[in-house]
Amino acid sequence: MSVDVIKSVGDRRLYRVIKLKNGLTALLVSDGDSGDNLPNEDAESNDMDDDGIERKDSLDDDIESKDSLHDAESKDSLDDGIRRKGGSAENNDSLEEKSSGGFSAAALCVRAGSWMEPDNLPGLAHFLEHMLFMGSQKYPNENDFDCFIKEHGGQTNANTHAEWDVAFKSALDRFANFFIHPLMSMKSVEREVKMIHSEWMMKARNEKIRFEQLLGTMSREGHPIGKFTWGNQESLQSLPALRGIDVCQALRNFWRQYYLAQYMTLVVLSKECLDVLQSWVVEIFEGISGSSKPALTFEHLGAPFDTPRFRRIYRIIPCRSITKMQLTWALPSLVQHYRKKPLHYLGMLIGHEGRGSLVSFLRERNLAHAVESGVFEVPDEFNTACSCFQVSLTLTNEGMTGFENVITVVFQYLKLLSIKGFHRSFWNEAFQIEKTKFRFLEQIDPMKYVEQLAKDMHRYKPQDYITGNLMFEYDEKLLQSCLESLKPHAMNIALWSKAFKDCKGFKWCEEKWFKTAYAAQDIPQDWIQTWTNCDCLPEFSLPEPNVYIATDFRLKPNDCSANFLEMPLTDTNVSRLWFCKDEEFLVPKASVNFFLKSCEADRSPSSACMLDLYVELLKDHITQVVYPAELAEISCRIVALDRGLVIRISGFSHKLTRLFVAVVDRLATFQVREDLFSTLKQDLKVFYRNSGLNPEVLNKQLRRSLLFDCHWDLMRKYECISAVTLESFSEFVKSFYAQMYVEGLIQGNITSKKAKSVESFLLCRLEIKAAQNLEYLRQNQVKRIPPGCSIFTARNRSTDDENSVITNYYQYGKCGLREFLINQIILAKMEEPCFACLRTSKQLGYHVQSGSTYLYGMVGFTVTICSLASKCSMQVLDDSIEEFLQDFHKNHVEKMTEETLSEIISTEIRLKQNCGDANLQAEVDRRWKEILENSYVFDRPTREINELKTITLQDLKLWSRNFIAPESKRRKLSIQVVGNDRQSAPRRQPGSKRPPLRFPSPHQQPTTYPNPRPTIFPNPRATTNSNSRATTYPNPRVFTSIEEFKSECKRYST
Repeated sequence: MSVDVIKSVGDRRLYRVIKLKNGLTALLVSDGDSGDNLPNEDAESNDMDDDGIERKDSLDDDIESKDSLHDAESKDSLDDGIRRKGGSAENNDSLEEKSSGGFSAAALCVRAGSWMEPDNLPGLAHFLEHMLFMGSQKYPNENDFDCFIKEHGGQTNANTHAEWDVAFKSALDRFANFFIHPLMSMKSVEREVKMIHSEWMMKARNEKIRFEQLLGTMSREGHPIGKFTWGNQESLQSLPALRGIDVCQALRNFWRQYYLAQYMTLVVLSKECLDVLQSWVVEIFEGISGSSKPALTFEHLGAPFDTPRFRRIYRIIPCRSITKMQLTWALPSLVQHYRKKPLHYLGMLIGHEGRGSLVSFLRERNLAHAVESGVFEVPDEFNTACSCFQVSLTLTNEGMTGFENVITVVFQYLKLLSIKGFHRSFWNEAFQIEKTKFRFLEQIDPMKYVEQLAKDMHRYKPQDYITGNLMFEYDEKLLQSCLESLKPHAMNIALWSKAFKDCKGFKWCEEKWFKTAYAAQDIPQDWIQTWTNCDCLPEFSLPEPNVYIATDFRLKPNDCSANFLEMPLTDTNVSRLWFCKDEEFLVPKASVNFFLKSCEADRSPSSACMLDLYVELLKDHITQVVYPAELAEISCRIVALDRGLVIRISGFSHKLTRLFVAVVDRLATFQVREDLFSTLKQDLKVFYRNSGLNPEVLNKQLRRSLLFDCHWDLMRKYECISAVTLESFSEFVKSFYAQMYVEGLIQGNITSKKAKSVESFLLCRLEIKAAQNLEYLRQNQVKRIPPGCSIFTARNRSTDDENSVITNYYQYGKCGLREFLINQIILAKMEEPCFACLRTSKQLGYHVQSGSTYLYGMVGFTVTICSLASKCSMQVLDDSIEEFLQDFHKNHVEKMTEETLSEIISTEIRLKQNCGDANLQAEVDRRWKEILENSYVFDRPTREINELKTITLQDLKLWSRNFIAPESKRRKLSIQVVGNDRQSAPRRQPGSKRPPLRFPSPHQQPTTYPNPRPTIFPNPRATTNSNSRATTYPNPRVFTSIEEFKSECKRYST
């Protein structure tokens, strides 16, 4: 019996739903370019509905029909208990292949996660996710799958993916065998638990994850929602050893009990026809064990948060400086109402940012900056236990001081909904926007597509696999029922502020796993009375009609004969405009992009601060204009770059220029209130501070500061921003437009005449004047680092954060396209052995990454390791990278054969041929990147393919000898952010005095940027390994000052 699979009118793929004899449900997607896959015009017109949605019958041969799942299973078809707190027990593997002969992709989702794991082994489901892919009985080598994928142009990470139809069936077989008979050897178990611990440590300061765990402690005793789902060495190694638990056997037991075919959904996408895909899936995946056991659900356990612990006020001390309030209500599970999505619609109303909205009222009174509303992710709306609805507010200091008054305002807005109803016309607009978006849905990354489908197959009925995320039905009674559940006495109030550390009089507690400090308090009854009896404010109103909803989808004629790749549409001393009328994707969309380059933007750290502040104030200034446009699928982004300001507006072309005019008008009439200026200035300072506390961000910021003249890192901005005044800021804004050069790209469903008028309006409305130093604004310089080894060290600024990050940057120099491709080929070959050596074998850290770099023509590569200070010193990490590079040169490059190189180049060519732009926005992004980097190689993929055909084995070996081999004269910059040992660092108790935060300064070396090496590590020149740094770099130079390093670079600039 056939099943209707609803799809977009523009979707030329064919779909088939099958159910294997073992119970596994599979969705087959044929993305071939043969005539068989293209519906004829008559069939298309007959199957088309007014909403632009096409309904096609999925074919079914001798496989059991999927109709039996429509009602019984889909009602609770959520991946219950899947480890949402920081990761997924779903195992999604993708084999990519772009439309019309590009990538294949496959993903498998298991409805078995941390809610099912035994109470005495927290994190076991997460652990199994790691162990599952470490070899199978048929393919026993741990990295066999990764090697196979890489050899065929693929990538691997937590969600593994591979490419190419020629290897797709073999990759599917390797993939399926992880579920048929995984090895899970004792040796791998003992080693991989360390990676579980490292991953947990990397996420231990994530506020969202910490609150999810704290929220679980408020649930009913014994409910699985309160489990510790991440796992670490304590829960998976130390405690089980004390209790005599065999963790390896527990993994196998969990796999046998829950990794059953009837709990699995599989999506396979390829250019092969549906019959071929079906034969593959039946042959390969029917080997997975199955049974008749029904899926486990949790509604029988009752409401998890119907407890006094939940209905309280929680003051939480965050790891970073945030001032936030979150109101949470626990409602019954609404998974069966996925076509109505009542909480999603309520969230749209409460979180609206137009005139008369909740957030507009709070912003005008300087009480809050942002309001977000909707379904809480953990647990999300697709589980059978409950649905948690939240209203999250980013507060000002004033708002936090009187947070109970802010809550009063929230309930006054809810009163508006109870009085005036749910604004059916607004729902109709939202429904129309979703239909239009789905009608013109463009292709996305195949891997992401199949992963999402595999999850949605657990949530929706088969006909809704593709469309289940849309709103279909308006149900006012259900909306009213949900609104009535949002009562003051039923909510949880969570507050985050660093200021709580200095508060006394609270009983402070600590959550067991993440050590979150919190104080709980009952909600005063008089507050509840006030919130219950409050009246609606006259300032509140329901959303106005949206003027940006597109209704004209006609394609514009091409009125430009000029070749986009050869010349810009306009080119003056003030501006240059590149234009391209879309003739490939043929969608009613367009993109307008302008880079406003100013000589004032990067003049000093203070200028960079004021540019960032200008952008934040502009965003606030244009919110009421931009928000309805974004609802109507027209996005607007304003960002600050080193050289100036970028404006990007993309979406449906009908009303796009209308939004552009409104935004530019707001820029031209920009004014700022003093209270808003002070508030956003303080917020920006907090942002700089928080970003500097993240060791990965700090590492990247330091690298950019060391290599670019015009980049002022966040730490120096942090030091300067306090001195910025409203007067100095106003002068900066005036001078910002005084000398400027504008470069733009307009592409899509728009004429060249309209594009010229858009540029002209921008230049005239903002009164832009030409820059005197035009050459300075048109060039980008990357510093040539000195020969040998330079080491830049800094401390992790969080005293209780163990995470260390080392990035070794190896710079070759200014190169052409050929050298860039040689480097790219070698780094593609390096990726898998680098991960296997440094992460899998040596267990140096959870995050290990290598990659080629191309910074404004400067070719190089990086190797990054995120580790723990208590585990590895920086010298161990640095030496390990060097040892790996020597081994890679000796055993991978020097031993490479002509046949291997031919396979690599063929794969790279096919990658570039089939990794073309998936949609209009992808093409715009690629071309915009060329403009930002001043390279203007708009046909780069074609040039790269032609150049790849000329590269020889001798080219690769010579490159490696000159650049990677230990005897080569490399230029290396090692950026090292050293973590702090939490076990030895003293913990500050709530109420005690907070030490001042001090960031690295380019001038104050000894105090603000201490060199940890003399006191923590051995001398960098000393080594016991004859193959390590002593041989490669006899005289490493250690820097703690950015300016000192840049001065050293100048010595070698010639």
